Amino acid sequence: IFVKYGHDHHFVDHIPHVNNALESGHVSMNTLDLHGLTVEEAYQTLCRFLTIHVRENSKTIVIITGKGTKDREGLIHKEIKHWLETPFFSEKINQVRWLNGGGALEIMLKRKKKKN
Repeated sequence: IFVKYGHDHHFVDHIPHVNNALESGHVSMNTLDLHGLTVEEAYQTLCRFLTIHVRENSKTIVIITGKGTKDREGLIHKEIKHWLETPFFSEKINQVRWLNGGGALEIMLKRKKKKN
């Protein structure tokens, strides 16, 4: 996955459709698309992405999970709800809001206070 934030670019495995979306401007630098990953890959990637944005003192990130199919909830979509309740995530997050009919999450991060 190609993750772009700030002025830096980071490669965490390579999935072309994520690169294409970023390059075309359809995905912002604070957006992570988990389509095409296994549940384990999605978890590890989300952990790294969140850690990067907490370190950078980002305000908001968007995570695209997809919704699954009409007949079945997507595995990542289902699991991310549980992940966000764990201390690793909950201690870094102020608020979560589902977007796109439940196919993406907007996550407002807790921010460090700026020192004068």
